[in-house]
Amino acid sequence: MALALRQFQQAGQQFSYHHLCHGRREIRLLDLLPGLPLQPIECELRVVALDDKPEYEALSYVWGDPTRLTTVSLLGVPFRITKSLESALRRLRNPTKTRTLWVDAICINQSNDTERTEQMGRMREIFSQTTECAIWFG
Repeated sequence: MALALRQFQQAGQQFSYHHLCHGRREIRLLDLLPGLPLQPIECELRVVALDDKPEYEALSYVWGDPTRLTTVSLLGVPFRITKSLESALRRLRNPTKTRTLWVDAICINQSNDTERTEQMGRMREIFSQTTECAIWFG
């Protein structure tokens, strides 16, 4: 799994993450922008503190084959994800309103071992604070 995590970040190395403040228990949330089924996927990423009780849905999904990648737009920058994740995002995307999600492959900087370890340690809390949890088997 660690190799797959690094492959995701290497493929998306054009994107630059903002640092999370460990003391504030910060996480990133993905805003999946509205769109029609065949339109390109566009997303925004923002930092929030868990203590502020942000509203979001968590996505639990099968990562899929790390060699089958596609590109989405993350803050206007190309970002590589698996085809499995793309399918999940297409299914979850609303045609008229933004949907806020926590998705590990995007919301965690997978190339930063320290951040990845801290965020993985918070996954129970991240999932317990969600308004809903979507599960995608691919």
